[in-house]
Amino acid sequence: MGLKVYSANEVTFNFATISFDTGRGDDEFVSIAKAEDTYTYKAGVDGEGTRSESRNNYYEVTLTLMRTSKGNALLSAIHNGDIAIPGGSGIAPILIRDRQGTSLFAAAEAWIIKVPDNAYAKEANVLQWRFGVHGAVQFIGGN
Repeated sequence: MGLKVYSANEVTFNFATISFDTGRGDDEFVSIAKAEDTYTYKAGVDGEGTRSESRNNYYEVTLTLMRTSKGNALLSAIHNGDIAIPGGSGIAPILIRDRQGTSLFAAAEAWIIKVPDNAYAKEANVLQWRFGVHGAVQFIGGN
């Protein structure tokens, strides 16, 4: 047994070859959620069971940035370009990895789903950017 170390500063987030490693939210700054279970199970009345596989490899990734982050302007520009230019100009690679460990999430096709909901408050708040991701590879490792 040895001491394990985790540092949020060693988790990198890259989209469209741009690194979003500063200005991140004050707590959870990246979340990754698979849209469907890989396997479902259905039992018959006689007790026979069937495991069904879903090949749907769609994920939603959320990046949380502080309102003051320069990353908001970069993501806004990418999203506005995607809307203005037909043909999926906003589809780009995404890479999330822990440089101190072995966890990795990567895909060649990701896009911004929509601009974040926007609110102003007494203190600086956060904005959540949601990405659709197709065909991702995910490995959840340790440090």
